[in-house]
Amino acid sequence: MKLGSLKLSNNAVKPTSKRMSLRRREALWGYIFISPWLIGFIIFTVGPMAASLVLSLTDYNVTSPPVFVQLDNYIKLFTDDPRFWHSLGITVKFALVAIPLNLVFGFVLALLLNQNVPGVAFWRTIYYLPSVIAGVAVAILWSLIFNPRFGILNWLLSLVGIDGPGWLASPDWAIPALIIMSLWSVGGGMIIYLSGLQSIPTALYEAAELDGAVGLDDDIST
Repeated sequence: MKLGSLKLSNNAVKPTSKRMSLRRREALWGYIFISPWLIGFIIFTVGPMAASLVLSLTDYNVTSPPVFVQLDNYIKLFTDDPRFWHSLGITVKFALVAIPLNLVFGFVLALLLNQNVPGVAFWRTIYYLPSVIAGVAVAILWSLIFNPRFGILNWLLSLVGIDGPGWLASPDWAIPALIIMSLWSVGGGMIIYLSGLQSIPTALYEAAELDGAVGLDDDIST
């Protein structure tokens, strides 16, 4: 009996070890595939952030070696630099408007693109495409759109008799212009919302329809 139980236990261990080995290989290949992103993140994101943190504790003007001054820069920033508080206020105003607008627009687009209509895959691609365009190209594009002399936005306003502002050159219109620009990348949030809507089981729609909910026929995406 002891020998038989020992053989059974050995047979039970082998499948477990095989599964563990398979998981380790999968994990290894997973790290290999994401390693280019990890390397780029460490070199181009984590590295500069760490360097900027260290340099913020020094007196450094690029032309001479940095001199360690501890927290003097931060003390001066919070107590004797009115431009910091002005910039912080502008950032807060921008965030309070731009972030909710991006969330709402992304969710509304996801609802619209979750409908069972012809060509929905094409429109999903079109709305997501701006999110993957390089930042320099986007900056040039919007600088042309907001150009006060020959920009397309002021030209459209002139068609209805409105004299367009200077946009990016105007203290009153710079923040609204940046908020409009931020909506350019709303496709990223749209994809997240859309994936959530797509993961809702069809059975829930059917149950809701049986309970008397209306407007569900077109919401079951393909």
